Amino acid sequence: MKKICLARACALLLAVCVPAAGEDLGGVIIAPPDGDDWTLVQANSQSLVWMKRTGDPDITFGVALLTRPIATDFATRSDFADWVRRAAETNPDPDRFHLLKNDVLAGQDVEDNCVRYHRVIEDRPAGEGPDTARRLEVTGVACRHPEEPMRYFDAQYSGRMPLPAQLPQALTEEGTSFLDSLGFSGVPEDGDWSLAEGEPARTQR
Repeated sequence: MKKICLARACALLLAVCVPAAGEDLGGVIIAPPDGDDWTLVQANSQSLVWMKRTGDPDITFGVALLTRPIATDFATRSDFADWVRRAAETNPDPDRFHLLKNDVLAGQDVEDNCVRYHRVIEDRPAGEGPDTARRLEVTGVACRHPEEPMRYFDAQYSGRMPLPAQLPQALTEEGTSFLDSLGFSGVPEDGDWSLAEGEPARTQR
C-alpha cells in the first residue's frame, strides 16, 4: 500500500492514514517533523499539516505539504516564479490581510522545477484593535513535479506572532529542515497523487 498509518499520528486523527517518515507518497517524498511537540492536524488527498507546541501562547507554528493539479505548462522557470508571486497577491480578505513582503527566488539551491518564496503578512482580525495586529510569516518551496509539470507541490512553514516580533531562530531551523527534506520520485503508476486518505476540505462561502 502506498499510504502507511503512523500509529501515533493516526491515533490523533482517528486512524487517518499518512505516510511514514521518508516514505514515497506517490511522486513526492518528505520527512514529517519529529518529536512529541508536533501534532498532525490535517490529512487529506491535497494537504498534510502539522502544528507545533511552541511553549509561547503568542506564537503559533506549523509546517505543511500541499499538492494540486495546475492548468498552465509554464515555458520557463521565470514564468513559474511569476505565477507563484501573483498567487500570493490574491487576497481572500483585504480588510484583514495586508501583504508586506512577497519574495520569490529561483536560486541555485533548489531544483530547476522549484522556486523558494518568503511572505510576510500583517493580520488584523476584524473587531480587534490595532495593537492586536499579528505578523504572519510563510516560507516555502513551490515545485512542479520533474516528470509531470502539471502537478504542483508546495512545502512550507509558517509562524504567527504579535508585531513586531520575529520568528525565533530555533523554529526557523525546524521549518528549514522540513523544506530541505522535500524530494521527488516517479509518477505514480496508478495515477493517484493523493497525500493521504480523504477529500480536501471545502471552503465555506
